Amino acid sequence: MKVLDQRNLPGERLSTTDERGKRVYIFPEAVKGYYHNLRTVAHVVLIVIFLMLPWIKVGGYQALLFDVIDKKISIFGLNFWYHDAPLIFFILGILTIGLAFVTAIWGRLGCGWGLCRALPSIWTICFCYGYLGAIMVWVGMSSDGIY
Repeated sequence: MKVLDQRNLPGERLSTTDERGKRVYIFPEAVKGYYHNLRTVAHVVLIVIFLMLPWIKVGGYQALLFDVIDKKISIFGLNFWYHDAPLIFFILGILTIGLAFVTAIWGRLGCGWGLCRALPSIWTICFCYGYLGAIMVWVGMSSDGIY
């Protein structure tokens, strides 16, 4: 099995084949580092929390309970029956679409015309040309407030 150097890939044939057309295998490098370790710890913590949910009591019920015999679902103290599933589906769908809509609109307002670009420029105009100009006129360095 032959492994090619990634810096010297041929231009006239596929990079996964050698000169005779045989397959050259590509192996990904192992991921290492701080963020990989942090992600692994987060995965372990979330799985442990998920596995402990049936033993945590909320409102007299398990935090996560799927009762097949009584056809009841309990999620963090909220009880739902199986026939409530379409209602829950549509409510979650409407909430998802609403979240996407609000995020898109607020992103346009906030980043397009709002805080990201306008706040530093408003600060610059108010401070540099307003307050500093007034101070400069007050101390006699400028007659019109604009340096």
